[in-house]
Amino acid sequence: ITPPELASDIVDRGIHVESWLPERRSRRRPLVLVHGELGGSWVWERFLGFFAGRGWEAHAVNLRNHHWSQSADPATLSFDTYLEDLLAVLARHGDSAVVVGHGMGGLLALKAAERHPVAGLDHMRLPGFRDHLLRGLAGRLGGV
Repeated sequence: ITPPELASDIVDRGIHVESWLPERRSRRRPLVLVHGELGGSWVWERFLGFFAGRGWEAHAVNLRNHHWSQSADPATLSFDTYLEDLLAVLARHGDSAVVVGHGMGGLLALKAAERHPVAGLDHMRLPGFRDHLLRGLAGRLGGV
């Protein structure tokens, strides 16, 4: 059974977050997945289902001007703008989230952790969506 997919928006920032929840509540920490420069929540689609199916809440952020989030004039956006967007998402999860980033999303996750407590960080290089990558990340998060 595929876990339910939910969407939420942080309206004041124009951010769309795609979330998959496990069928049953668990004590595992929520995952916040941050895409790279040319991505969106679609990059994390297999990860969302994989982790929700194993008891994790998984939330994939769409930064502004990416995928389903609000469009903005690129001249008005900066790394700091994206950092503030991610901090707004993390504020919804308190200090319990594990943040996983890819490319620019990994750097955003590191910078966000300087300003907001997180339970864990992981920066992934995604050469492709291979099952061993999913199992590797699940193994690293096993004690979280």
